[in-house]
Amino acid sequence: RAAGGIGSVPYLLQNRVHGCRVGLCFAKSLGAVLEGNRLEGNDVAVEILGLELPQGESHPLALLEHTPFSSSITADVRLSASRVIGRDGAGPELLVRRFREPCAVAAGGDGVGNGEEPVLLRAHGACIYAAIGDAALSSGLGTLPRRGRWRTGPLPEDDRGRRESRRDFARVSAPVPLGGGGPDSSLLVVGPPGSGPPLCWARKADAPADEVVNDLAQWLLKCLGGGGGP
Repeated sequence: RAAGGIGSVPYLLQNRVHGCRVGLCFAKSLGAVLEGNRLEGNDVAVEILGLELPQGESHPLALLEHTPFSSSITADVRLSASRVIGRDGAGPELLVRRFREPCAVAAGGDGVGNGEEPVLLRAHGACIYAAIGDAALSSGLGTLPRRGRWRTGPLPEDDRGRRESRRDFARVSAPVPLGGGGPDSSLLVVGPPGSGPPLCWARKADAPADEVVNDLAQWLLKCLGGGGGP
């Protein structure tokens, strides 16, 4: 049920929203007080249209932190036509498939986005990091920024989370042919001070995720744990 409002702000109390194409839809911000609501089995549980984001880190989704999501088909949260302050035009659509899992989307730059200024949106729970221009390129998907802070989620403690992390690492470290008959790309590992130049570890082609992780662990013990070279 919905109970009136506080001033001009809607107040949604103890609603069960289920089986909808879009469960709750807001424009420009989460303009409501949410308490005791459940969002179950919706295609998109919450959509925000035209959300205005500052550059850097902000917490525009804080009101959703205590809202339980269940069995969303496409996404728990969808940000459509968001605008980053300092950039003309709308940013890319960001689908937060599971609210408490990190995700990101980028557009513009490198021939993507019809020549528009690069933009990066990264979400993790209530927090959204937005960057434009060079900051978006240097903080891009899968790369470390040249400056500033890089936030990651905690390491998973459950078996399912560990398996997912191993699969992610296996995908990221997959050999990429460099062309020209040269060797495949390798992952660089920097040793302790005074140990000489960085040593290279290359993933075995077609190895399963568990074997990839175990192989790297053994290699690190040899190279950085005093066990001699590889």
